[in-house]
Amino acid sequence: MTQISKHSLSERGVFIARSKGSFDEITTWTPRLRQAINYAIELRQKIINKLIVKNKPIPLHSKLFIKRTGEPLTHKDALDSAWQRIVKKLINAEIVTSDNKFTFHDIKAAGVTNHPLHESGHKSEKAKAVYLRGTKEVIATE
Repeated sequence: MTQISKHSLSERGVFIARSKGSFDEITTWTPRLRQAINYAIELRQKIINKLIVKNKPIPLHSKLFIKRTGEPLTHKDALDSAWQRIVKKLINAEIVTSDNKFTFHDIKAAGVTNHPLHESGHKSEKAKAVYLRGTKEVIATE
């Protein structure tokens, strides 16, 4: 599971070191990405503050997504569980409907599909195709 740390953030954007046949990349900042990262940083700090108040040990790492214990969120099951809680909150807040909910994996597919160059970090077109949804548009030649 890719984990963002404070070392992944730069003036240019978020550096993602990939594996399994994919290219590393820097995703450049947009106001929306900056807002999401800042929100995640705030949530991380709230967890750390609760640990301090309870006089619990603070893990020495810089991972952005952490458990209530302060340890890095590392297992897919933990991410899936957290995602289900988020979706439930979105449904309760009427931001998403029960019949219009989506998976965490759908977010990457939407990003790849909506990107002008359909960037995904994958080296092969076959791997990239997993994330492409809808019909691909191409610019006609003159």
